[in-house]
Amino acid sequence: MPIVDIELVQDESPDTMAQDLPQRIADGLGEVFETEPAQTWVKIRYHQRAHYAENHSILPDETKPVMVKILKREIPAPDALEEEARRVAETVATICKCPVVNVHVLYEPQGLGRIAFGGVLEH
Repeated sequence: MPIVDIELVQDESPDTMAQDLPQRIADGLGEVFETEPAQTWVKIRYHQRAHYAENHSILPDETKPVMVKILKREIPAPDALEEEARRVAETVATICKCPVVNVHVLYEPQGLGRIAFGGVLEH
Protein backbone atom coordinates (compact mmCIF):
# COMPACT_ATOMS: atom_id res chain seq x y z
CA MET A 1 0.00 0.00 0.00
CA PRO A 2 2.86 2.47 -0.10
CA ILE A 3 1.75 5.80 -1.54
CA VAL A 4 4.74 7.78 -2.78
CA ASP A 5 4.73 11.48 -3.67
CA ILE A 6 7.81 12.66 -5.53
CA GLU A 7 8.74 16.26 -6.21
CA LEU A 8 11.41 16.95 -8.82
CA VAL A 9 13.20 20.25 -9.22
CA GLN A 10 14.18 20.36 -12.88
CA ASP A 11 15.10 22.89 -15.54
CA GLU A 12 13.32 20.81 -18.15
CA SER A 13 9.58 21.09 -18.58
CA PRO A 14 7.56 18.03 -17.55
CA ASP A 15 6.72 17.52 -21.22
CA THR A 16 10.40 16.85 -22.03
CA MET A 17 10.84 14.40 -19.15
CA ALA A 18 10.45 10.70 -19.84
CA GLN A 19 6.75 9.91 -20.03
CA ASP A 20 7.35 6.53 -18.39
CA LEU A 21 9.17 8.02 -15.39
CA PRO A 22 6.30 7.46 -12.91
CA GLN A 23 5.93 3.83 -14.06
CA ARG A 24 9.66 3.13 -13.82
CA ILE A 25 9.80 4.62 -10.31
CA ALA A 26 6.67 2.68 -9.24
CA ASP A 27 8.19 -0.55 -10.57
CA GLY A 28 11.54 0.12 -8.88
CA LEU A 29 10.00 1.06 -5.54
CA GLY A 30 7.63 -1.91 -5.75
CA GLU A 31 10.75 -4.08 -5.73
CA VAL A 32 12.20 -2.17 -2.77
CA PHE A 33 8.94 -2.50 -0.81
CA GLU A 34 8.35 -6.07 -2.10
CA THR A 35 4.75 -5.28 -2.98
CA GLU A 36 2.39 -7.13 -5.29
CA PRO A 37 1.44 -5.52 -8.63
CA ALA A 38 -0.67 -2.36 -8.29
CA GLN A 39 0.19 -1.97 -4.59
CA THR A 40 2.85 0.78 -4.79
CA TRP A 41 1.39 4.06 -6.02
CA VAL A 42 3.57 6.91 -7.28
CA LYS A 43 2.64 10.52 -8.08
CA ILE A 44 5.16 12.99 -9.46
CA ARG A 45 5.12 16.78 -9.35
CA TYR A 46 7.62 18.93 -11.18
CA HIS A 47 8.93 22.28 -9.96
CA GLN A 48 10.94 24.78 -11.94
CA ARG A 49 14.21 25.80 -10.33
CA ALA A 50 12.78 29.31 -9.95
CA HIS A 51 10.20 27.81 -7.54
CA TYR A 52 12.79 26.22 -5.23
CA ALA A 53 15.40 27.68 -2.88
CA GLU A 54 17.71 26.72 -0.04
CA ASN A 55 18.49 29.26 2.65
CA HIS A 56 21.62 31.38 2.19
CA SER A 57 22.65 29.33 -0.80
CA ILE A 58 22.57 29.45 -4.57
CA LEU A 59 21.67 26.08 -6.01
CA PRO A 60 24.32 24.87 -8.47
CA ASP A 61 22.95 24.11 -11.95
CA GLU A 62 23.92 20.44 -11.67
CA THR A 63 21.96 19.98 -8.42
CA LYS A 64 18.50 18.55 -9.05
CA PRO A 65 16.78 17.94 -5.71
CA VAL A 66 14.27 15.11 -5.48
CA MET A 67 11.96 14.90 -2.48
CA VAL A 68 10.33 11.53 -1.82
CA LYS A 69 7.44 11.37 0.66
CA ILE A 70 6.25 7.89 1.64
CA LEU A 71 3.05 6.85 3.34
CA LYS A 72 3.00 3.20 4.41
CA ARG A 73 0.52 1.12 6.36
CA GLU A 74 3.16 0.53 9.03
CA ILE A 75 6.63 1.97 9.51
CA PRO A 76 9.43 -0.63 9.68
CA ALA A 77 11.68 -0.99 12.74
CA PRO A 78 14.54 1.59 12.81
CA ASP A 79 17.23 -0.67 11.30
CA ALA A 80 14.93 -1.88 8.52
CA LEU A 81 13.70 1.69 7.94
CA GLU A 82 17.27 2.93 7.52
CA GLU A 83 18.02 0.20 4.97
CA GLU A 84 14.75 0.82 3.13
CA ALA A 85 15.35 4.60 2.98
CA ARG A 86 18.82 3.99 1.53
CA ARG A 87 17.39 1.65 -1.11
CA VAL A 88 14.59 4.12 -1.94
CA ALA A 89 17.11 6.93 -2.42
CA GLU A 90 19.40 4.77 -4.58
CA THR A 91 16.51 3.51 -6.71
CA VAL A 92 15.04 6.96 -7.31
CA ALA A 93 18.48 8.46 -8.00
CA THR A 94 19.27 5.79 -10.58
CA ILE A 95 15.94 6.19 -12.37
CA CYS A 96 16.00 10.02 -12.23
CA LYS A 97 19.68 10.11 -13.23
CA CYS A 98 20.76 12.29 -10.33
CA PRO A 99 23.25 11.87 -7.48
CA VAL A 100 21.85 9.92 -4.54
CA VAL A 101 22.83 12.82 -2.23
CA ASN A 102 20.15 14.90 -4.00
CA VAL A 103 17.36 12.46 -3.07
CA HIS A 104 15.68 13.20 0.25
CA VAL A 105 13.27 10.66 1.76
CA LEU A 106 10.54 11.60 4.24
CA TYR A 107 8.32 8.99 5.87
CA GLU A 108 4.82 10.08 6.88
CA PRO A 109 3.37 8.68 10.11
CA GLN A 110 2.01 5.20 9.49
CA GLY A 111 -1.29 5.04 7.66
CA LEU A 112 -2.82 2.28 9.80
CA GLY A 113 -5.95 3.76 11.39
CA ARG A 114 -5.54 7.00 9.39
CA ILE A 115 -6.23 6.09 5.78
CA ALA A 116 -9.45 4.87 4.19
CA PHE A 117 -9.28 3.15 0.80
CA GLY A 118 -12.62 3.50 -0.95
CA GLY A 119 -13.93 4.98 2.30
CA VAL A 120 -12.96 1.88 4.32
CA LEU A 121 -10.60 2.68 7.18
CA GLU A 122 -7.49 0.50 7.39
CA HIS A 123 -7.05 -1.08 10.84
